[in-house]
Amino acid sequence: MRGLFALVKDFEARYTAEKARRGVLDFSDLEHLAVRLLVFLQMTDLLGMILAGLQTVQESLPLQAGYFKILLKIIGITYIAEFASDLCKDAGYATIAGQIQMFGKLTVLAAGIPVLTALLETIRGFLS
Repeated sequence: MRGLFALVKDFEARYTAEKARRGVLDFSDLEHLAVRLLVFLQMTDLLGMILAGLQTVQESLPLQAGYFKILLKIIGITYIAEFASDLCKDAGYATIAGQIQMFGKLTVLAAGIPVLTALLETIRGFLS
């Protein structure tokens, strides 16, 4: 049984490598991409509900609107980078997927700098 499992695993690895070398997708790959797209579209509907909830929170709390915009940008960057990275991994482009993940992390860090600065100023105010 272990020998059969190893044989199937070896075949899958070689088949995936050959598809990547030729730059082709089979029906299973297309099916996975279609399912990811449908899940992504469903997530956008859920994100709409989350945005409505965040808007309600923003209206009820006396916080600057800019912080919520930054939060929404960070959430969007995270989801898009993860989605794009997973697509690249599924297509056999792991190196590009890693670069997309790194770019997403750096973009989130850059977008969050104003929030970090405001937090540090608040802490400085408490310590003074």
